[in-house]
Amino acid sequence: RRPLFWAEDEFGVLLIDPWVGNASLEGGRITAADVRLFERLWLKYGPTPTADQFAELVAATPARLKLTLPSWQTRQACAAEEADEASMVLGTDGEGSCVYWREIAPASPNWEAMNDGTCEPATETTSARATFASRTSCLAASAGPWGCVGDHKYCALNTTVAGLAVEPMGALDSGEASAQRSGVKWTGLRDSTFDSLQMCEQACNCR
Repeated sequence: RRPLFWAEDEFGVLLIDPWVGNASLEGGRITAADVRLFERLWLKYGPTPTADQFAELVAATPARLKLTLPSWQTRQACAAEEADEASMVLGTDGEGSCVYWREIAPASPNWEAMNDGTCEPATETTSARATFASRTSCLAASAGPWGCVGDHKYCALNTTVAGLAVEPMGALDSGEASAQRSGVKWTGLRDSTFDSLQMCEQACNCR
């Protein structure tokens, strides 16, 4: 594996590795000729070139593969990309164009119910809590009831809500086994229910 950028030191020129950036960066800035040139010099110098060899690599690299980190002076070059929450801005190249990559879309089109009652786009298709086709339906199901999780003093969606089961911290593991051995009652989510997270936290003295 190779990094996306190369530099001789922290103050030197940042070079975009076209072999890596070709699959990572947006904008179509990298050509097949760029990859061939970089690979030829990579094989010639190896992963630890001398200062003179790196200077030769810098001289041979086109301006569009030389990165300058974001600054106040160059902020307008990436104004459109900054407005797009899926775009991750890295800086500008030697031609003044914005260098950025786009966040990979979630693998699942579903929405997932989080422990705090909010909903987020699912990142895994296998999540048992990512069963909602829309944020609206997810939020409706996440409205409650809520339950206090034993002596851990936190609240979670109650296990009685289909598809939103939340195991107590340590349940079926060391926490439950320890509680059983010591004779302490394991207070489950089904013991008490509340209509909202706020009501649950107040009753369970979570804060």
